[in-house]
Amino acid sequence: MLQRAAATDTKLIIKGLMLLVTIVIVGVGIVEHQMAALTQRPVQERLFYIKSNTDYRFLAPMQGYVTAVDKGIWPDTLVSLTEDKLVVTIGQHSFKLPIKLQSEINKLKEKHWFALWHQQFVDEAVKTKEKAWQYWQQIKPYIETTFQKVKVKSRLALEKLEENIREYR
Repeated sequence: MLQRAAATDTKLIIKGLMLLVTIVIVGVGIVEHQMAALTQRPVQERLFYIKSNTDYRFLAPMQGYVTAVDKGIWPDTLVSLTEDKLVVTIGQHSFKLPIKLQSEINKLKEKHWFALWHQQFVDEAVKTKEKAWQYWQQIKPYIETTFQKVKVKSRLALEKLEENIREYR
Protein backbone atom coordinates (compact mmCIF):
# COMPACT_ATOMS: atom_id res chain seq x y z
CA MET A 1 0.00 0.00 0.00
CA LEU A 2 2.53 2.60 1.10
CA GLN A 3 5.97 2.30 -0.38
CA ARG A 4 9.15 3.87 0.86
CA ALA A 5 10.44 6.72 -1.29
CA ALA A 6 13.71 6.25 -3.13
CA ALA A 7 16.79 8.05 -1.84
CA THR A 8 16.81 10.44 -4.80
CA ASP A 9 13.15 11.28 -4.21
CA THR A 10 13.81 11.85 -0.52
CA LYS A 11 16.70 14.18 -1.34
CA LEU A 12 14.49 16.06 -3.79
CA ILE A 13 11.74 16.41 -1.19
CA ILE A 14 14.21 17.64 1.43
CA LYS A 15 15.67 20.17 -1.02
CA GLY A 16 12.15 21.38 -1.83
CA LEU A 17 11.30 21.76 1.86
CA MET A 18 14.54 23.64 2.50
CA LEU A 19 13.76 25.94 -0.42
CA LEU A 20 10.27 26.52 1.00
CA VAL A 21 11.71 27.33 4.44
CA THR A 22 14.21 29.71 2.85
CA ILE A 23 11.45 31.46 0.91
CA VAL A 24 9.37 31.78 4.08
CA ILE A 25 12.32 33.19 6.03
CA VAL A 26 13.09 35.72 3.30
CA GLY A 27 9.40 36.61 3.09
CA VAL A 28 9.23 37.19 6.84
CA GLY A 29 12.29 39.43 6.60
CA ILE A 30 10.71 41.44 3.80
CA VAL A 31 7.46 41.78 5.76
CA GLU A 32 9.41 42.90 8.83
CA HIS A 33 11.22 45.52 6.77
CA GLN A 34 7.96 46.77 5.24
CA MET A 35 6.23 46.87 8.64
CA ALA A 36 9.14 48.85 10.05
CA ALA A 37 8.96 51.27 7.12
CA LEU A 38 5.18 51.70 7.45
CA THR A 39 5.20 52.18 11.20
CA GLN A 40 8.44 54.20 11.11
CA ARG A 41 10.11 51.89 13.62
CA PRO A 42 13.87 51.42 13.44
CA VAL A 43 14.80 48.45 11.29
CA GLN A 44 16.40 45.58 13.23
CA GLU A 45 19.51 43.94 11.81
CA ARG A 46 18.31 40.49 12.82
CA LEU A 47 15.87 38.43 10.86
CA PHE A 48 14.56 36.64 13.95
CA TYR A 49 15.28 38.87 16.90
CA ILE A 50 15.22 36.75 20.05
CA LYS A 51 16.10 38.24 23.42
CA SER A 52 15.85 37.08 27.00
CA ASN A 53 15.25 38.89 30.22
CA THR A 54 16.54 38.08 33.70
CA ASP A 55 13.64 35.66 34.39
CA TYR A 56 14.83 33.30 31.60
CA ARG A 57 11.90 34.33 29.49
CA PHE A 58 12.70 34.46 25.78
CA LEU A 59 10.91 37.06 23.67
CA ALA A 60 10.69 36.96 19.88
CA PRO A 61 9.09 40.00 18.26
CA MET A 62 7.86 39.26 14.74
CA GLN A 63 5.50 41.28 12.52
CA GLY A 64 4.41 43.55 15.33
CA TYR A 65 3.63 40.77 17.83
CA VAL A 66 5.82 39.46 20.61
CA THR A 67 5.97 35.72 21.27
CA ALA A 68 7.23 34.71 24.71
CA VAL A 69 8.65 31.34 25.73
CA ASP A 70 9.25 30.56 29.39
CA LYS A 71 12.00 28.20 30.49
CA GLY A 72 9.47 26.35 32.65
CA ILE A 73 7.51 25.12 29.63
CA TRP A 74 10.08 22.42 28.93
CA PRO A 75 11.52 21.24 32.24
CA ASP A 76 14.19 18.96 30.70
CA THR A 77 15.28 21.53 28.19
CA LEU A 78 18.01 24.12 28.47
CA VAL A 79 17.67 27.18 26.25
CA SER A 80 20.59 29.57 26.05
CA LEU A 81 21.16 32.62 23.95
CA THR A 82 24.46 33.85 22.59
CA GLU A 83 25.11 36.88 20.42
CA ASP A 84 24.43 35.10 17.15
CA LYS A 85 22.59 31.85 17.94
CA LEU A 86 19.94 30.27 20.11
CA VAL A 87 21.06 26.95 21.59
CA VAL A 88 18.32 24.49 22.58
CA THR A 89 19.54 21.45 24.52
CA ILE A 90 17.12 18.56 24.97
CA GLY A 91 18.69 15.71 26.90
CA GLN A 92 22.03 15.10 25.23
CA HIS A 93 21.09 16.65 21.91
CA SER A 94 21.60 20.33 21.22
CA PHE A 95 20.32 22.41 18.34
CA LYS A 96 21.93 25.67 17.33
CA LEU A 97 19.59 28.07 15.58
CA PRO A 98 21.18 31.14 14.01
CA ILE A 99 19.32 34.34 14.85
CA LYS A 100 21.54 36.74 13.00
CA LEU A 101 22.52 36.69 9.37
CA GLN A 102 26.23 36.12 9.12
CA SER A 103 28.05 38.90 7.35
CA GLU A 104 31.19 36.83 7.04
CA ILE A 105 29.95 33.98 4.89
CA ASN A 106 32.49 31.77 3.20
CA LYS A 107 32.58 33.80 0.01
CA LEU A 108 34.85 31.43 -1.88
CA LYS A 109 32.30 28.65 -1.64
CA GLU A 110 29.46 30.88 -2.84
CA LYS A 111 31.64 32.36 -5.57
CA HIS A 112 32.43 28.85 -6.81
CA TRP A 113 28.75 27.88 -6.89
CA PHE A 114 27.70 31.12 -8.59
CA ALA A 115 30.43 30.66 -11.20
CA LEU A 116 29.28 27.07 -11.76
CA TRP A 117 25.65 28.17 -12.03
CA HIS A 118 26.64 30.96 -14.44
CA GLN A 119 28.57 28.51 -16.64
CA GLN A 120 25.61 26.11 -16.69
CA PHE A 121 23.31 28.98 -17.63
CA VAL A 122 25.65 30.07 -20.44
CA ASP A 123 25.96 26.48 -21.72
CA GLU A 124 22.17 26.06 -21.78
CA ALA A 125 21.76 29.43 -23.51
CA VAL A 126 24.26 28.42 -26.22
CA LYS A 127 22.50 25.07 -26.72
CA THR A 128 19.13 26.80 -26.96
CA LYS A 129 20.51 29.31 -29.47
CA GLU A 130 21.95 26.49 -31.61
CA LYS A 131 18.66 24.58 -31.52
CA ALA A 132 16.73 27.74 -32.43
CA TRP A 133 19.13 28.38 -35.34
CA GLN A 134 18.68 24.79 -36.60
CA TYR A 135 14.92 25.14 -36.32
CA TRP A 136 15.05 28.45 -38.18
CA GLN A 137 17.13 26.87 -40.96
CA GLN A 138 14.49 24.14 -41.31
CA ILE A 139 11.49 26.47 -41.53
CA LYS A 140 13.18 29.35 -43.39
CA PRO A 141 12.42 27.99 -46.92
CA TYR A 142 8.75 27.54 -46.04
CA ILE A 143 8.50 31.04 -44.65
CA GLU A 144 10.26 32.54 -47.69
CA THR A 145 7.98 30.74 -50.16
CA THR A 146 4.93 31.80 -48.13
CA PHE A 147 6.09 35.43 -48.19
CA GLN A 148 6.68 35.21 -51.95
CA LYS A 149 3.16 33.83 -52.48
CA VAL A 150 1.67 36.53 -50.25
CA LYS A 151 3.67 39.18 -52.13
CA VAL A 152 2.47 37.92 -55.52
CA LYS A 153 -1.15 37.68 -54.36
CA SER A 154 -0.96 41.14 -52.80
CA ARG A 155 0.44 42.60 -56.03
CA LEU A 156 -2.33 40.92 -58.04
CA ALA A 157 -4.97 42.17 -55.60
CA LEU A 158 -3.59 45.74 -55.83
CA GLU A 159 -3.59 45.60 -59.64
CA LYS A 160 -7.19 44.36 -59.64
CA LEU A 161 -8.17 47.06 -57.17
CA GLU A 162 -6.57 49.75 -59.36
CA GLU A 163 -8.40 48.32 -62.37
CA ASN A 164 -11.73 48.46 -60.53
CA ILE A 165 -11.06 52.04 -59.44
CA ARG A 166 -10.31 53.06 -63.08
CA GLU A 167 -13.58 51.49 -64.23
CA TYR A 168 -15.63 53.51 -61.73
CA ARG A 169 -14.12 56.86 -62.77
